[in-house]
Amino acid sequence: MEFIRRKLLLILGWLIILIGLALGPIPGPGGIPIIAAGSMLVLSQSLTARKQFVRLQKKHPKFMNPIRRLLSKRNKKKTAEKANEE
Repeated sequence: MEFIRRKLLLILGWLIILIGLALGPIPGPGGIPIIAAGSMLVLSQSLTARKQFVRLQKKHPKFMNPIRRLLSKRNKKKTAEKANEE
């Protein structure tokens, strides 16, 4: 069941990224937050995506550090929620 949930979330993340790319040409920041949300979902569900993210982070730290900070805040919340459940 966990495997199916992870795959569905991964597919959903990629769909969100595609929607963000489609909204990119529209004036304003429309696609950027949507692409970021989809990327966070994909990174939380895929080990391969996380490895590539780490490689990119080492090559382009100025560009990737804000994204890493967003992900670390999300992970801290998730860890705190799990600790409260136990």
